[in-house]
Amino acid sequence: MMENLGDRRLNMEALRQRLRQVGAPVRSTPPPSVRQSPAPVDGSLKESLGGEEIEGCHVITASYEAAHHHAGIPLQSLWQSQGQALAWLTSDPSLNHFDFRETLFIDTETNGLAGGAGTYAFLIGVAYWAEGSFHVQQFFMRHPREEAVVLARLSPLLERFSSFVSFNGKSFDLSVLEARYILTRQPRALKKRPHLDLLHPARRLWKLRLPSCSLGSLEQRILGASRDQSDVPGYLIPQLYNTFLRDGNAAPLQGVFYHNHQDLLALAALAVYMVRLCTDPERHTPPHGQDHVALGRLYDDNQQWEQAERCYRRALTMPLPQSLRSDCLCRLSLLLKRAARWEEATSLWRSLLDTGVLYPYIELAKYHEHQSRDLAAAERAVLAALDLSLTHEEALALTHRLERIRQKQQRQVANPPC
Repeated sequence: MMENLGDRRLNMEALRQRLRQVGAPVRSTPPPSVRQSPAPVDGSLKESLGGEEIEGCHVITASYEAAHHHAGIPLQSLWQSQGQALAWLTSDPSLNHFDFRETLFIDTETNGLAGGAGTYAFLIGVAYWAEGSFHVQQFFMRHPREEAVVLARLSPLLERFSSFVSFNGKSFDLSVLEARYILTRQPRALKKRPHLDLLHPARRLWKLRLPSCSLGSLEQRILGASRDQSDVPGYLIPQLYNTFLRDGNAAPLQGVFYHNHQDLLALAALAVYMVRLCTDPERHTPPHGQDHVALGRLYDDNQQWEQAERCYRRALTMPLPQSLRSDCLCRLSLLLKRAARWEEATSLWRSLLDTGVLYPYIELAKYHEHQSRDLAAAERAVLAALDLSLTHEEALALTHRLERIRQKQQRQVANPPC
């Protein structure tokens, strides 16, 4: 049985008394102070990165007017109420009343991507609305011993805002921060708050077309924005910081701060674009069939059948890989089947009979067996399907269907309708 907290404290005090009796040093370990002295860093830090020291933490701040555009999207578009669209896009009802003016955009740069107790965030970038402007703040940890200070300086913003916007923050950024707050004895429950993580809906929308759904790739390929030569690839960032810890030269970190800053602006612009895409797809969806299929799937999953049908039909007017075209036709036919629009559905199934795909044969067999009651046509569909390249399980299922159809035919012969 576990000891209760009071017994544990008594045992610890008894242990301290025993150590004193034998002359061993006894040292208590209070929570780390947030008034640690600055790390000894080269004086070029402020010259290279800008910013200022605030209560022992190096902070860089920038502000944008509401009319500022990033990737052609005005930041003030975030003022519009978008909760319902976001809840639909992410299948997360907790976002139904989401307000970008009351959220904290967050992006971290860490000393590695492995996770675990050894991973910490040396640069924490946040963005938020205040007094009609969009503010970007970057909290920089000049040395690992400053971690408690940096986290303490960030805490007021975490208390002020009740939700987050990130890119893979649910799996990574907030997990790292929550762990570091615990390790510095300042525990905070961050992952329980409403959180719009744009990575997952981005993959649903664009993975059919883009080889990469990283934030930088989406900024360039979807938003049409390019970064200048100051940017550095994400995989180099831990190495650049570790080099800084050794030599104190902050100049190579300029690209890291630029990268983090641009990520925060890209988060804001991408969030607006995603909402526009879902609320007015005909106006904002680019002329790529894959994007229309992906959006149709989203509507389909949310039982918005009319919008899904429009997306599928638009996609079929555009170039598509053959496998994706077949998938789109399949999904469209099932929508028509659900609406009992049999003539349109059977027409689509017949158009797919020569593609080597199994499902149109099965759907035609079902239709003739249960709707048109044409058992001979149902039998022909199953026999044709058995000539395809099938798995053992598929062949067994078709054989069972064929036996049932033939049994019905025999009963019809034995008991003809009057």
